[in-house]
Amino acid sequence: YSDVLTPLLGTVSDAEDDSVSLRVRWSSDLDGTLDGEITQNDAGSVSAHSLLSPGEHAITLQAEDSHGKTGSDTVIVSVGPPNTPPSCAVLSPAEGASVSGVDPVLLQGEAADPDQFAHELLAGWSSSLDGTLATAVPSTAGDISTMVSGLSVGIHIISLTVTDELGAMCTDTVAVQV
Repeated sequence: YSDVLTPLLGTVSDAEDDSVSLRVRWSSDLDGTLDGEITQNDAGSVSAHSLLSPGEHAITLQAEDSHGKTGSDTVIVSVGPPNTPPSCAVLSPAEGASVSGVDPVLLQGEAADPDQFAHELLAGWSSSLDGTLATAVPSTAGDISTMVSGLSVGIHIISLTVTDELGAMCTDTVAVQV
């Protein structure tokens, strides 16, 4: 995603110079030289993090030794647009419904995310009176369903919260009387 730092990791070495004395630079054919802190160690590991624009990048790590000789390697990286939070909705129980405190209550909802499959999202149900009720993984179609029992007597705000792979969330709520 273009709004998330992309980790860059490579290895450099030279027959004449120690790895840490090599001058290294990361670049992208789309974004040019990638600024940011570059970390090198004695084993030749080179790392950095960079925000990349959306598109297919040819990312190059170039190393130069004390004699001006250079070497490089390039990989192709695809970067998507900024992450979009998921969308979600409570389908059941309906807003303002009265439910039994003795019988199981069916909680149904739906979720979608334009950036990832619905079954890769994480869903959680909670109550303003009873706390966490259940966690679930939506179906491939985005359906979320669970039964809960033993709700406390009173007015509950039932919340469905859905989280994507980057922690972006959506929440939908309904008020129900138990």
